[in-house]
Amino acid sequence: MSPEPGRAKRVSITLPPDLYERLAALAEADRRSVASWAAVQLELAVIEAEEKLRQGRNLKERLADESERFTAWYRDDSLAQRTVS
Repeated sequence: MSPEPGRAKRVSITLPPDLYERLAALAEADRRSVASWAAVQLELAVIEAEEKLRQGRNLKERLADESERFTAWYRDDSLAQRTVS
């Protein structure tokens, strides 16, 4: 005998009494896991930013050194040309 079309069949299930507690524990574990992952990602971003800052400072120092050397070379070259002339 099949149910009539358009009529829902009623189903009864029994849930374990501690289901909500288990689901809450799983949700808490997921929350902690996500928070831990986010903290690691933030720490990695900070490390990357610090490294880029360090590289930028090194580049700035190298550019300053090159600028000083070029200025000294240009000054010496100009002085040499003036004495020859």
